[in-house]
Amino acid sequence: QGCLMHNYTKQDLVRCMSLELEDSSKNHVYFIGEHKVRSLYFKWIREVLGKDQTKQDTRPEEGNHVEDDRGLQVDFIWSPYIGDAMVKTLDVAKKSGGSALVVLGPGLHYITESNTTTSEAFQTYSDHLVQLALSVDGAPDSTTFIWKSIEPLTSAKEKQAFRLESVNADIAKYNDLAKEVLNGSRITLWSNIQQLAESRAQLVRNAQIGGGNSTLRNSDDVLLQMLFNHQCNRLLRPNDGSCCVDEEATTWTQAALLVICGVLGVWSLKICCFQRADTRKKSDPVLEDFSVMIVTAAEKKGVAAPSTPSTAPTSSSVTHTLVQALLKMGLILLYCYMCDRANVFLKENKYVSVFNFYLATACIAIAALFSLRPSTQSAVMHRDITDELKGWMQLVILSYHMTGSSFYLPVYMHIRLLVSFYLFLTGFGHFIYAWNGKKLTFVRYCQVMFRLNFLAVMLCLSMNRAYQFYYFVVLVSFWFTVMYATLALPPLLLPPIYGSRHTSTNYAYGIVKIVGLAVVITLLFKHKSVFDLVFQCPLWASLFQGPDQTVDEWFFRWSLDRYSVLYGAAFALVYRWMVEKGWIDDGTSSSLHRSRIRVLLMLLLGVILVPAYLLLLQHCDTKKTCNAWHPFLMWLPILGYIILRNEIGYIRTNFSNAMAWCGKISLELFVCQYHIWLAQ
Repeated sequence: QGCLMHNYTKQDLVRCMSLELEDSSKNHVYFIGEHKVRSLYFKWIREVLGKDQTKQDTRPEEGNHVEDDRGLQVDFIWSPYIGDAMVKTLDVAKKSGGSALVVLGPGLHYITESNTTTSEAFQTYSDHLVQLALSVDGAPDSTTFIWKSIEPLTSAKEKQAFRLESVNADIAKYNDLAKEVLNGSRITLWSNIQQLAESRAQLVRNAQIGGGNSTLRNSDDVLLQMLFNHQCNRLLRPNDGSCCVDEEATTWTQAALLVICGVLGVWSLKICCFQRADTRKKSDPVLEDFSVMIVTAAEKKGVAAPSTPSTAPTSSSVTHTLVQALLKMGLILLYCYMCDRANVFLKENKYVSVFNFYLATACIAIAALFSLRPSTQSAVMHRDITDELKGWMQLVILSYHMTGSSFYLPVYMHIRLLVSFYLFLTGFGHFIYAWNGKKLTFVRYCQVMFRLNFLAVMLCLSMNRAYQFYYFVVLVSFWFTVMYATLALPPLLLPPIYGSRHTSTNYAYGIVKIVGLAVVITLLFKHKSVFDLVFQCPLWASLFQGPDQTVDEWFFRWSLDRYSVLYGAAFALVYRWMVEKGWIDDGTSSSLHRSRIRVLLMLLLGVILVPAYLLLLQHCDTKKTCNAWHPFLMWLPILGYIILRNEIGYIRTNFSNAMAWCGKISLELFVCQYHIWLAQ
C-alpha cells in the first residue's frame, strides 16, 4: 500500500513475458478459485496472450487451459473450497521445473453456503488455511503464491443475491483470519482488495450524490494491473511503478557522498564558529582603544604606524567559500534523494490532463508579463532574451511532464520545438563567439563541459542513474562538442578586421563548415549501421547506451534535433552578414529596419512563419510522421519568433526578469525536475 502502480500496456507485457521465459525454460501460471478468479483469468489471457476464452462453452468445473508457442502455460482450476483439488495442483506446481505464479482465490462459498454464525464453519476455514500454508512449504523460490482476499459486495444487487444481511462483515472476519494464519508463510496476501472495493464504492456514492457519473475503471481491470505490477515490476522496473519492487541497495558511492557531506557540514560549522570568534575579538572596545593608543604613540615618535590588515582574500577565506559551495551541492543532492528515493513526501502517478497543461502555461505567461524589465542590451537575441527563452522552456517542459500531456500530439510537438530551440541557441551562441574572433581554447571547452555536466554527473553518482538518464544534458554536451570541433578544425575562422567587419573568405569558411557538418550528419542518419558503429565504440559507448545496452533511444533523440545547431549557426552567419551590410541596425534601441514598410513586412513574415509550422503539422496524424517532418520544419516558427521578438526596439530591449532568472539555471532545473517534481 502507498506505492505507485504502473499501467501496463501490451507492449510492456510482451517484454515482461519474454524476460520471464529467459529466466526459465518453463513458465506456468495457475488461477485457482471461484468465479471471481475465473473472470481474472479470462482477462489475463486476453491481455497477455491476445486470446478470448470467454467464447468457449465450458462450465467452470471443467477448468481451462491455454498454451502459447513460447512455452507459457496458463490454467484455471475450479476450486471454491480449500480442498484436495487445490492441494493437488499446488503439489504439481511445486514439483514442476521453471517458475510459476499461483493465484488462489476461494472463500466466498464458505460464507454463502454455510451457517457462518457457527464456530464450526469458521474453524473449518481456519484448519483449511493451515493445511494450505503447510502444503506450499518446500516450493522452489521461483514459484510465487498469491492469496486473493475475498472482495466485499459493493452493490445492493449482489447482497440481495446472496440473501445475507451482514455478508460484508462476515467477509471482513474471514479476510482477517486469512491474514492471521498466512502471515509469515510462503503465500503472499493480496489484502488491499478489500480496501480497494470500499474506496471505489465510496467514490461511486459520492458521484451519485453529486448528480454526476462515475468514470472509474472496471474493478477486474484494476486488479489485473495490480497483478501485472506484482509480476513484472521486478523485471522491467518502470519509472512510475514502485509496487512489489525491492528498494535499491545503497552503493558505495552514495555512502561516500553522504560521509563527505557530513564532513563538509562539520567543517563549515567549525569555520563559521571561528569567524564569529574573530569578529568578536576585532570588535572588542578594549582592543580598539589599545590599537588607537599604539597608533598615537607611534605618530608622536615619528615612527610609521603599524599597517592595517590587507583586505585581499586569504587562503582561509577561499577555503571557506569552497567548503560552503560543496556543502550547498551536498544539500541539493540530499534533497533530491529525499524527494525521489525516500518516503518523506507523498507521490502519485501522473494523469493526462491537457487542460492543466494549458492552465499552468497561462500562469507562467502571466508571471512573465508581470516581471518585465528594461534591458541594457540591444543586439539581436542578446543574453537577456536567450535567458528569458530558456527559462520559459524549462517551466513549460516541467508542466508538460507533470501533466502527462505527451499523448496530445500538438502539445508534444510544441515541446519538441522548445528542445530544438534550445539547441538552436547553442549553435547560434557558439558560432557568434568564434565569429567575433575569440579563441577556441581547450580550457574554454573544459570549462563549458564542466558547467554542463557537473550536476548531472553528481546526480548519477548520488542517485545511481546512468548518464543517458539525463538525456538533455547528453544532447547539449554532444552538440556543443560537435560545434566546437567544427569551428576549431581548419579552415579556421579569421578574426574581424577594421573593428567588426569580415572578409568574404571568412564567410566562405563559415559556409564550408556548416555544409560539411550537414553532410556528415545526413550520412550518419541515412546509414544506421555506421551510426551504431560510431556510438557503440567501447571508449564512449556507456555514455550513449540505454538500459537495453543499445543506442536506439539515443538515435531517436539525436535524429530529432540533428539539424538544430546547424540552423543556429546558419542564422548567426546570415545575421552578422546583414549587420555588416547595414541592412539591419541593432546597436540602438530602435527598430532593426529604419523604413516602416520594411518593419511591417518583417512583422508580417514573422506572423506567417509561426502558424505555418502548425498548419503543416495538421497533415501528420501520428508522432512518427510528425517526428520525421520536424527536423525540416522546425526552423520556420523559430525564425518567426526571432523576427517578432527582435524587430521592434521596445520589444527587443525589454525582457521578463522572472523567466531570465530561471533561464540562468535552466539546465539545473531540467535535470533536477526528474528527482524533485517527477520523483520515481
